[in-house]
Amino acid sequence: MADIEGDAESWAPLLALLHGTKLGDMARRKPSIIVIPSSSNLSDAFSTLINNRVTSAPVLDERTSKYTGFLDIRDLVSFIVHYGRHVTEGNFVVADVCAAGSGSVLDNVTVTYLSRRNPFKSAKHDACVLDAIRILGGSVKRLAVVDGDGKVVNIISQSDLIQFLAKNAAAMPEAFRHAPINELFHVEMKPVVCVDAAESVLAALTKMDDSKITGVGITHGGQLIGNISGKDLKAFIRSPTYEQLHMPVMEMLKELRQREMVDISIPIITVFPNSPFETTLKKIAATKVHRVYVVESEEHFRPVGIVSQTAVLKRMAAIDALH
Repeated sequence: MADIEGDAESWAPLLALLHGTKLGDMARRKPSIIVIPSSSNLSDAFSTLINNRVTSAPVLDERTSKYTGFLDIRDLVSFIVHYGRHVTEGNFVVADVCAAGSGSVLDNVTVTYLSRRNPFKSAKHDACVLDAIRILGGSVKRLAVVDGDGKVVNIISQSDLIQFLAKNAAAMPEAFRHAPINELFHVEMKPVVCVDAAESVLAALTKMDDSKITGVGITHGGQLIGNISGKDLKAFIRSPTYEQLHMPVMEMLKELRQREMVDISIPIITVFPNSPFETTLKKIAATKVHRVYVVESEEHFRPVGIVSQTAVLKRMAAIDALH
């Protein structure tokens, strides 16, 4: 493992880039930052996320002019799971889900209450990329870049940092780039949360909610054949129906992607235990997925683990601490 890790000299080029690149130099992904006022009702707040096709947005307390956290589309999954267990027919909208869900979890659930489940972490524009990696290599998924007045001017996601690392992978030691992922991530690899293709959408959402994740693998006969992701979730939530909730998940996924004009023949993003780290990193960056599935072999697509964006950033933060 020591040969794979390399020494301080071999990491110097990448660490220099991570220290030298400021967050203010990173391009803003959206022309404007979506901010949700704390006075918004749940229906309006979640509709803002859905209509702007974003998974989260900072919540601003209008009374104190301070950010309380991020509202996340994942919070809506809990409401849909509860609502789906009780609805018996027809179409339903976000307002229906929020009205049912808030009463089931806690009376008078507010946007502020939910936002505090997703902490607001911020950094000034002159903080470096390495600072962001240290923060986003844990449980925090996004980092707000603020100006001198504390106003959010950009949001750095885990995906942004993965893109940066993939673009500059050549600056990493060669042995590390070529190391098989089962050697680098044997600790960070997590059991794969999956549903069978014949299970319902509601069953898939329930597993996502229980595991607090935004994607699950889809299997048939123990073999990985698909994945329901955060992108699919955003598309589904725009106009869910009772029938869709109880459809087999793979059937619904095909219908959803056809409606969204997405190529349903695109293969599931996978790697193998002996895949090189650089190959894995660039797959995550190119496809903009939050995780890649590790399958047994080309002949046997049995899922044996995942490598997530969090795991990669955690690994890079550990390298910095080591050197």
